[in-house]
Amino acid sequence: MVRRLAAGALLLGLAASAAPAGAHPLHVTYADVVVAGGAATVTLRVYTDDLLRAAGGAAHVDAYVRAHFALADAAGRAIPLASCGAVVRGDMTHLCLRGAAPARASTAGVRVTDDLLVALYTDQINVVRASGGRTALFTRDRRTQSL
Repeated sequence: MVRRLAAGALLLGLAASAAPAGAHPLHVTYADVVVAGGAATVTLRVYTDDLLRAAGGAAHVDAYVRAHFALADAAGRAIPLASCGAVVRGDMTHLCLRGAAPARASTAGVRVTDDLLVALYTDQINVVRASGGRTALFTRDRRTQSL
């Protein structure tokens, strides 16, 4: 029940905070990825109005994000991610994703697919930072790469 209440509060927060289209000049998302100790944790920051538009509304945000942001270990095995929370701060939604990773896995070598919002904007850039310090840029033409 607590999970349903939290999800309901998120939906209300997303719907209430959506800015008018074109409210920001940049088409960018940010992600921080940490893989260690048998767990993968991702923190995403996405402009709320863009996220709602791409997902088709607040009720579809979780499915949209999991369909357009994915991790795989160095051997290519998917690391299933599930929501571990979200909060709206200003004009951005901060989302947490978490999943079980192989015990010896680290962020180095993890394959990331990040094509969030690329269907909306030709100039979309998705910035992914790894815990080891590497930063990768994802675009419409470069959707998957190793960290």
